[in-house]
Amino acid sequence: MLCIRPIKKHLLMILFPLAIFLFIELALRVFGYGNTEESEDFSRGLLGSHKIYRISEENGDLHERCPKQLDVADQTFSAKKRPNTFRIFCLGGSSTGGYPYFSPPGGFPKWIEIFLTSMYPFRNFEVINSGVSTYGSYRVSHVLSEIIEYDPDLILLYCGNNEFSEHWWTREWMGAIKLPMWFRRFFAEIRMYVLLRDLFLRLKILLPIDLISMPVLSGSEISIEKERRTVIEDYKRNILEMIRLAKEKGKKVWLLTVANNVKDWAPQKNLIDDPVYPDAEESLRKGDFDTALQLYRKHLEAQDEDMGIIHFAMAKCFEGKGEFEGAETQYLAARDADLYRLRAISAFNAALKDLSQRERVKLIDVEKALGSLSPNNVVGNNFFLDHCHPNMDGHIAIARVVCDEIAHSGIMREPHRDDKDLEIKISDYRKKAESDPRVRTDVFWLLGKTAYNNSQISMAVEQYEAAGRESPESLHVLVDLGLVYFELKKNEKALQVFEKVLSLNPEGAKRITDLEEIEHFKSIAREKVRKIKREQEQRQKRSEGGNDPLRNFSRQPCGAG
Repeated sequence: MLCIRPIKKHLLMILFPLAIFLFIELALRVFGYGNTEESEDFSRGLLGSHKIYRISEENGDLHERCPKQLDVADQTFSAKKRPNTFRIFCLGGSSTGGYPYFSPPGGFPKWIEIFLTSMYPFRNFEVINSGVSTYGSYRVSHVLSEIIEYDPDLILLYCGNNEFSEHWWTREWMGAIKLPMWFRRFFAEIRMYVLLRDLFLRLKILLPIDLISMPVLSGSEISIEKERRTVIEDYKRNILEMIRLAKEKGKKVWLLTVANNVKDWAPQKNLIDDPVYPDAEESLRKGDFDTALQLYRKHLEAQDEDMGIIHFAMAKCFEGKGEFEGAETQYLAARDADLYRLRAISAFNAALKDLSQRERVKLIDVEKALGSLSPNNVVGNNFFLDHCHPNMDGHIAIARVVCDEIAHSGIMREPHRDDKDLEIKISDYRKKAESDPRVRTDVFWLLGKTAYNNSQISMAVEQYEAAGRESPESLHVLVDLGLVYFELKKNEKALQVFEKVLSLNPEGAKRITDLEEIEHFKSIAREKVRKIKREQEQRQKRSEGGNDPLRNFSRQPCGAG
């Protein structure tokens, strides 16, 4: 008897908290708390707790995007795969998602569907675009763990541009603790865990609205070799985890190397603020490429780490000499040394090639394929809108490469046919995909940002103004246009744009840029306009009818630099 009482006491100590837990868990389920199909994901996918898709409430035979998952394509597919259907899921970030070609969809997953339907007219194809804006391989692995249950015939992985930003994001939210896939999938179903997680995330309030404000993009910490190696190893581990899960489920997964803009996107962030090399730059301007190369090499050796801006200038020197292999090498080195780390680096593609061989999965070398279609084997604005988002030609080219591989792999187990009307179908759908004013706005805006990044200020103004004509009240366009006007000393125009931004939506302006900075620029612009007008009046009094260039300051051509 003496032994039984302590046992009962210990059992009560275990069972009582368990009973409380079960009661709270049941209550949360009864009241619908933690329903990941309806609730907001405060972690933006980092915890892998929220699904992308659900059974449609209107049509139980279809899967649809969950209401809160606004960063993935709005697309439906059959809940039970129909006979004679080949289902492909495309996973990655916004480059896979097709930004800015959202409505109607114009990303490469849609073009894969168009091409395959044309090549195999007697088959039904479902190509589901599961690319999610800002997602790197860690969060893409969450998506794969969900879609693997939707009976895919093929999974295409195209990710690598968001690895460094996701690394920073994970570190800020979770202290660099990355949860195993089994843990994320199991605990996502426990409502008590969801409640505690949501309370924690609500209190933390660290989620940035704008990725460009991340410290990783403005500091040198991520350039430290140890940190860089960590990101590369994380990428390898995430891709390997996805490959092995797909194999475990008996599903095919193909890896796609990641291409980006190396020729026409100059490195933005460097280890030294605003590095200037007047001697080398002067030689480059004069076309003395040999001297410029010697000087740039000296500057490169003097730095603690490789400087993207120097590699980029050396690429221009090699190009000027007609040595295009050397130019390609330097462009890639510039991309890899750029601290604006929103482009996949060479180490990621090397990791994909290594994993493809070791795990015996197919690899499609998209980077090499686009290079072979580019002048001098270097990809630039011919296939990209900005640093990493393909233009329509880029999406079509990626889709062609993938479909060629599908045709030659034998995965379809039937011969493909040549569609003589395919080019007409491409032209017709392309016009449709590029016609939406919102798409046209973002295309012009991205081209403007690319021009500005390359110090082509007049071209940037032209593109921003074109974007403004498409969407006169687009805040992100107006903010950038006003700042470029201000930089060009077109103060009256800048003032008009800033005042419009603040009158349209002050709260919206805060989400895009620092409102105090806008007010500051506005006050400076207003004061400069007043000063110019005073000078105009004084000159007019002294010399009526004189040809004073300042008199026409506010009416200079829009593209003047």
